[in-house]
Amino acid sequence: MQMFVGIVVTICWLIFCVYWFLNSSKQKQTEQKPDLKTLFSYRIFWVLGFILLLGPIHLSFDFDVLPNSLIIGILGDLVAIIGLIICIKARKTLSDNWSMGLDFKKEHKLITTGVYRYMRHPIYTGFLMMFIGSVLTIGKIGGFLGIILLLIGIIIRIGNEEKLLTKNFPKEYPEYKKKVKALIPFIF
Repeated sequence: MQMFVGIVVTICWLIFCVYWFLNSSKQKQTEQKPDLKTLFSYRIFWVLGFILLLGPIHLSFDFDVLPNSLIIGILGDLVAIIGLIICIKARKTLSDNWSMGLDFKKEHKLITTGVYRYMRHPIYTGFLMMFIGSVLTIGKIGGFLGIILLLIGIIIRIGNEEKLLTKNFPKEYPEYKKKVKALIPFIF
């Protein structure tokens, strides 16, 4: 049973990658692209976060913070599964408005339905949950430090994305922002 626990998180990441790859071509044409500085501003934190999660041995972050227990492993699996479900539902709801970079699409629509009724950035919420599930399963200090870096990157990206959405939806987006929290429904 203990061995099955780590496999669930790995399968979640594989499903996430395959789903994103299969749907990556289903996008509207881009109207506005961000500059490299904007893209780099958050991606560096994401990359460093994943390096800390996946490569703690050579970075001297290879000591356990959590015990390697079945309960913590199952909790990690559940958090990762819920995160994956949120990511897929959000990506499906965005449909062809989605972009990897902070692109604004031709005929872009402000999406406020589906999981977007409860949080403005559910893909980031789900992504963060998958990362947290991984960290719980692995239990190493590097992963916990990686969460901090990933969260910093997400907050930077949210700031950039919200500027873009406010610019292009000057009435609708501020209203939506007043009603719906960014990452955690009713809280933050």
